[in-house]
Amino acid sequence: MASIADPTLTATTAVLRPESIGLFPNPAHGRATVQLPAGAGPAALTVLDALGRPVRTQIATASKADLDLTGLAPGLYAVRVQAGGTTATRRLVVE
Repeated sequence: MASIADPTLTATTAVLRPESIGLFPNPAHGRATVQLPAGAGPAALTVLDALGRPVRTQIATASKADLDLTGLAPGLYAVRVQAGGTTATRRLVVE
């Protein structure tokens, strides 16, 4: 029997939407910061090139994570954020 104080009943999970994810600076030079919405929990961050190939992957365990972009050619990339069964993607320009 579960009670109303049971954390499995009262836990909330943030729904990821592109507009709920901060990505700055954009355009970026060498580094970019990803700001996750409150309650997003751990998230997988993947930087994809223009052809959709993953070029960087890391796990964000806090609400802010720095992406290392050194060595990436200037151009347009996508940053995919996956957390708790939801996915959102933001565009990132690397100069």
